[in-house]
Amino acid sequence: MPLPVHRAYVLPASLPVMALEENLAEKIARLTRRTPARDVYDLVWISTNAGFTFAPELVRRVAVLKTWVDQFGLDSPPTSWQAVSGAVDYQTTLWATVRAASEYDEQSIGVLAVPAPSLESLSAGLTEHYGFLARPDELEQKIITGAAGARSLVLSALAGLPGARLADRHLF
Repeated sequence: MPLPVHRAYVLPASLPVMALEENLAEKIARLTRRTPARDVYDLVWISTNAGFTFAPELVRRVAVLKTWVDQFGLDSPPTSWQAVSGAVDYQTTLWATVRAASEYDEQSIGVLAVPAPSLESLSAGLTEHYGFLARPDELEQKIITGAAGARSLVLSALAGLPGARLADRHLF
């Protein structure tokens, strides 16, 4: 999306970046273990600005998978994703309830927007625009409740993601 700041740089016609759904899922997975206001700001901003479209079901699926990998790790030679310290289960209640402003880490929020938006407003926007995260489908629910025992379901779900980039990759 073109922004005024881009005029200050010589940029190539395109940049390789992660898919929007994966970027959103990364922020969502982080919000299960921490509450950085900057991630909430990004999520709400993307969902309320024209030009951004994403598939909610794909965002939720990838968020459930990323949260699981954060907890239990994953290997795919030559890469290994270690379990993240402080990782917790995917919690549907986080997305169905407006959180109190006191639950957010305000660090860096003022850098994103001046004046900084109210945390109450951001929290309400998060619940409004990402309430679909509170409604996992049957497979996602099995992954959430299966803990480490859901590894085979996770591997199958990863192989079935759009683009099939992981379909032929050895994962364990």
